[in-house]
Amino acid sequence: MTESEDRITDDIDRADLFDSIICAEERFEKDGFSVGKKEGKDRGLKNGFQKGIGFGKQIGEEIGFYHGFVLTWKNILEKKDERNTRKMKAFASLLGMLEDFDLSDPSVDDYMVKLTQIRSKFKQVSSLLGVQVQHDDGEAPERSNPQPSFSF
Repeated sequence: MTESEDRITDDIDRADLFDSIICAEERFEKDGFSVGKKEGKDRGLKNGFQKGIGFGKQIGEEIGFYHGFVLTWKNILEKKDERNTRKMKAFASLLGMLEDFDLSDPSVDDYMVKLTQIRSKFKQVSSLLGVQVQHDDGEAPERSNPQPSFSF
């Protein structure tokens, strides 16, 4: 190789070196974006799954509570021989709504509408019984005035 060819090769090598340095920032940005997008998607799916399990658990507990409440009171009223009353009709209606409610498919369009109807019917049944009952979601209630602690 001649001296001029060596200079041309050195110039090309230097140009490639500078191009790779200049393009490195862009390459790292693209790689970082790809990794971040994948990690964000994975975290989002995991968090969504956990929230979905929690929400599904709450709805299942609520429906189970209503179902147990209705069956218990229906049994009590039957023993009191109040079989043909408005209460029994309301119980039958609520029981039918509970049995028709499909817990396994929350993607149905009217899922929340049906859940709201069940809640309303439960309030009606509670009112007919003259009791004030509300489903507790299992969390400890917060106290607005906590008891003072005594320490000596």
